[in-house]
Amino acid sequence: MLNPDTMIYIKIGGTRYTLPVNPEELPVGHSTVDKTAEIAGVGEVLIPQKPGLREVTFASFLPGARSDPWVHGSAGAASFAKALERAWRNRTKCRLIVSRSIDYDTNMPCVISDLKFSDRGGEPDDLYYEITFRERPSYGVSQMTVVSADGTASTATGPGANLTQADGQISQVITASVTPVREMDSPQLVRGAFVSINGEYYTDSDAATAAGVVSGQLSAISRVYSGQPAPYYCTGFGWVKEESLTPEEVNI
Repeated sequence: MLNPDTMIYIKIGGTRYTLPVNPEELPVGHSTVDKTAEIAGVGEVLIPQKPGLREVTFASFLPGARSDPWVHGSAGAASFAKALERAWRNRTKCRLIVSRSIDYDTNMPCVISDLKFSDRGGEPDDLYYEITFRERPSYGVSQMTVVSADGTASTATGPGANLTQADGQISQVITASVTPVREMDSPQLVRGAFVSINGEYYTDSDAATAAGVVSGQLSAISRVYSGQPAPYYCTGFGWVKEESLTPEEVNI
């Protein structure tokens, strides 16, 4: 099983779910679509192309009993399974977030391309599953104005938008381009995230003893203990409740 400190989140629409049980392994595939060509006197050469879409496939289970310390989050097996199935069926845009104990995280916009559930004998309350996430980048479409021979303007949108005739006259063929648009990620309460603390912080994640109170203090989340009253450990202060934290965009 993965490091128990590794946290895996699946954001479906406006709801973020914490993966209850980490899988044994979490392969993140980085593919390419490079081409080759034959050049006289040289032979076969490689022509690098842009990277292909990332893909993440793993298997785990949704536990019926949630009392074990290695079970994360609060979503029950049934509600989590229904959310995954709805996202797969409706082709809902999701986001896979992997917060590792090392300084290397995965934050990938995606869709669920494959999903399979299975039951196992002797484990009536647990639901096993296999899931594949496929990267889904966002794109914006360029717009072009085509002027025909008589001066009439028409709008073409791409990709592959061609205007060959306007008001009975043939104009030049224009193909609109597709330009990737960088999606702005909403700040997340994950390990390594910068936050502003407004409220009490505690000596332990059970929030039994308050160590102090601050207002607008900037810190960074260094540990996450899901399921506890104060699950976020903020460097320089202590354990903090979710309602006392505000994600901050910090450029470093």
